[in-house]
Order: sequence, then structure tokens, then C-alpha cells
Amino acid sequence: MNPAMQHRLPIPTNLKSKFTLTTAELAYLPERRLALENLGTRTGLDTIKATTTAMVQADSYGTPIGQALPVMAKENRDLRITEAEKKAAALPPKQTVPMIVFFLPVLFVVILGPAAITVSKINF
Repeated sequence: MNPAMQHRLPIPTNLKSKFTLTTAELAYLPERRLALENLGTRTGLDTIKATTTAMVQADSYGTPIGQALPVMAKENRDLRITEAEKKAAALPPKQTVPMIVFFLPVLFVVILGPAAITVSKINF
């Protein structure tokens, strides 16, 4: 990897080592397909496996990788958005118990406290 790119793109060390190894494999293996498949296997991430598969297919069919990558980027974005929406939808049921335990007692004290003070002053 170019030293200027290393300076400009901070990459986590684990992923950086995988990309460095893939760069070395691209230089030494007879087929680019093998290096890309190894990258997908090494990472174990479905998004990277799908991206490397798309790159291998684009390379084998002769289509430009520049056409395949925007499609993969959009699919990955859609997957991340879907996962975020699922997590957001699961949040309200998880918040119900803490709301009941922590918020409602304070609300009752704030609302009923002045009334209780007034009633206690009247009775004594």
C-alpha cells in the first residue's frame, strides 16, 4: 500500500493486515480470483465476501469493476440501514421497564408531593 494512502486513510490494524496480505497475494498468486477469495475467507464478513465475489465475477465476465462496486456499495448501505431500523424498532419494548421503574415514581412525587403537603397542613 502506498505510504501516502496509509497516512490519509486510517484503517483498523486487523483489517489493514488483511489488505496488506491481499496486496501481497495479488502480486504473487497466478490469478487475482484466488487473492480475492482468500480475502473474503480471511475476514469472515458477509459484506466483504459479497464484494469480493462481485469483483471476481466482474473480472471473469470482463465487465468493469467500476460498475459492480457502486451496486455493492448501495446493497451494503441498504443492509446497514435495515439493521439500524431493526435495532431502533426493538428499542421501545426494552425501554418500558426502566421507564416504569425510574421515571414514574419521580413523576408521582412531583405531581402528588405538593398535594400531600397541602393535605398534611390542613389536617394538622
